[in-house]
Amino acid sequence: MSSKKFTTSTLNGLRYEIARRVNKTLNKEVADYVKDKLKEHVKEDVYSTYSPTEYNRREENGGLLDDKNIRHKVKSCELSVYEEAPIEGPRLDSPNWVEKKDSLAQIIEHGAHNPWNSKEYPWTKPRPFVTKTQEDINYRYAEILDILEKGVNHDTGTK
Repeated sequence: MSSKKFTTSTLNGLRYEIARRVNKTLNKEVADYVKDKLKEHVKEDVYSTYSPTEYNRREENGGLLDDKNIRHKVKSCELSVYEEAPIEGPRLDSPNWVEKKDSLAQIIEHGAHNPWNSKEYPWTKPRPFVTKTQEDINYRYAEILDILEKGVNHDTGTK
């Protein structure tokens, strides 16, 4: 198997190739790393705080741990990872953390009032799993740089 080496005669060509490699690494290895950290915080900061008696958690089956609900996008060498688990049932239908203030992730992150009665329940209290994931990622910044360096240096493919 032959490997192709990248060559360019312009600074813009070099910038383009570096950005391409960074975006590619962010889109796969770094996104997977961040999603794993998000799942760890869902388990630790959301699911381990109490056991519901009024409902069953969906977890990996349409809930916060379901890979289909943990999305990401890469644009201009920037990675965004977000949770899109829908709120179950006809109560609310707002599946996007970024744009919807009443998404399941937002409600869990910031807490919510109880729309059915005035009682407080464990689920109405904030459980800031997204904030804690971001703090964890910030703390492990060197690990992410290592992942990026390996991805950028080992990518010899072309467009």
